[in-house]
Formats: sequence, structure tokens, C-alpha cells
Amino acid sequence: MPLGKSGQCKSIQELLINGTQVTHKGVQMALRYLPHLKKFDGLHLVEALAAMHNSHQTNLKLPSKYSLTDLDVFCDYFLSSPSFVPYKTGDLPLAVSLCPFVTSVFIGCGKGINDSDILGLIGLKHLNRLTILASKPARESSVTFDGGLVPVLKVAGRSLKFLELGCFRFLDQSVRLASLIVYCPMLEHLRLIECRYSLSTGVEEVSDETMSGRANKRMKPDFAWNHLKKLSLVLRRVGENMPTESLFLALSSSPALEELFISCCATLDDDLVHRVFECHSFASLKWLWLKVCDSITMRGIQLFRNIGMDWDHLIIKHCNSVKTEDGWLVNEENIDILML
Repeated sequence: MPLGKSGQCKSIQELLINGTQVTHKGVQMALRYLPHLKKFDGLHLVEALAAMHNSHQTNLKLPSKYSLTDLDVFCDYFLSSPSFVPYKTGDLPLAVSLCPFVTSVFIGCGKGINDSDILGLIGLKHLNRLTILASKPARESSVTFDGGLVPVLKVAGRSLKFLELGCFRFLDQSVRLASLIVYCPMLEHLRLIECRYSLSTGVEEVSDETMSGRANKRMKPDFAWNHLKKLSLVLRRVGENMPTESLFLALSSSPALEELFISCCATLDDDLVHRVFECHSFASLKWLWLKVCDSITMRGIQLFRNIGMDWDHLIIKHCNSVKTEDGWLVNEENIDILML
């Protein structure tokens, strides 16, 4: 019996088939017979949607629209899966054209995906979550920050609540933080993982001279992420530090933070923390995670203590300069700070 013929399955809104041998033909069947389907967890969704779009075009039929709210694109993340079919350039824009209600997009960059695919997201009027990750094989991808991501953010950035950019260094691209601040002012959660950074703005609203002056003269931010509650700045290898000016920009532009995570960042030191406190007081900060940030000492940590943060909300891991201050060893034996 075709899926949903009895009417018992038509109300299904979420379908999980990862780890199965279901092909894009099975996915197409699910889309046809499950009109209320919003979330589909499987490898072949975009491929199936693109094929359905092309079929409608071939048969000169008006393509159907689907209720899906999530789209996931996998390029070469699952090559070991026997049923995995690599992404084909152009499939994402075709899939997006059939899914006007999508609010969340995950893209695993790799072979086949380029700026034109990313630009296909411009048509999503309700996008509030966007993740673009890359891996070492992504060197075969031609996605760029300015040519692919920025045009999308200019249109959809104001609706974004969550943005995650990962491993852009593998794409030989630099993330312009000023572009993210200008085009994504309503962000609540930002995760930047193993990225390169550029202080050059790339936007007309803020000149490079303004940014340079702000960094060097310790100017108070005149634009900011006023809604940003969670910020993660993640480097996974010691020696790949975030430039001081970029780190200052990210922190000084986030006055409403509740959670802050920074890893493998030797440029985070007491002076930089003091400069940020001159811009705002981290009045809402509840949790601070620092991992392998060897330049900050107890003097910098004390600034967070001065705003009333509890020791058990300060999670410090392998930050060697925090352990000793003026000959006083700081550990679980003499102060209740969590050293994981």
C-alpha cells in the first residue's frame, strides 16, 4: 500500500531515516504522501527535491510546494555510507524553490557546492538558523565568504537567530566580523569554529578606518549584537590565534552575552579583557568557559568576578597562567574554581 493511502500517516510531521538504505525514490514517496512533513532526517532530501523539481519542469507541470522547515546538505561527509550519493552542483537552489517555509539550513561544504548554491538561500524569507561547516576535503569547494555568504546575509541576515560557521580556513576564506554585525543584528547565538578573520569590513555602513580606530583607540562600539546571548569562538589547535583586533571586536560588540566560550586563544589577555570592560560590563553574563587560553591571568578573571559571577560558573581548562598568580596557586584546594 502506498505510504499514507489509509490516511493514518498523513499527519506525520517528523521522519527519521538516517542509517537506513532508503534512497531518493523513497524520500520522494514520503514527500508526496506526507503533506504535513516538516522535518526529515536523511541523506537524500535535497537530491530528491531537485529531482522532483526537474520532473515537473520536464512535464511542464507547476511544481508542488512542501511544508519542510529544515534542509540539510551533505557533500562528502558520508562517503563511507554505501547509499550516499554526493551532492550535485545546483541541487540546493532547486530544493529551496520547492520549500518556501524552511527556517533552518545545514550545509556541509565539499566537492560540488559553490557560491551559486549558497545564493539559492536568498529566497528563504523565514530563515532563522544557518550552519555552514567545512572539512579538509572542502578545499574542493569554491564557497567564498564575500561572494556566497554575504549576499545571503544582506537579504536574510535580519531574521537569523543562530549562525554557525565552521572551518572556513579550509576554504582559504576570512570571516569579516563587521559584516556579521551589520547584516545579522538580531543574532542570539553565534558559533565561529576554526575560522580566519579579517578586520576589513567589506560593508559600506562601516569603513575600515572606523574599525581601525575602534580597535586602536579603544572606542565604544557604535554598532553591536545587542541580542546575542551565546558566543563561541573556537580554535582547536594551539598557534592558530584569533587576531587581537578581531577578538576585541567580537567581545566589545556583545553587551548582552549570557554565555561565552573561547578556546585555544593566546590573544585573550588581561589587557584585552580590560578594554572590553571599558565598552560594556558583561552585565548579563552567567557562564564563562575558557580552554587553552594561556595569556589571561587571575587579574583578567577577577574582572568577571567583580560583576558578581560565581566561581562555579567560571569553567577554566588548561589555561596555564590562571593557575599561578603572584606565587599563589589557584586550584580546587584553596578556591572553588572548576578546573576541568
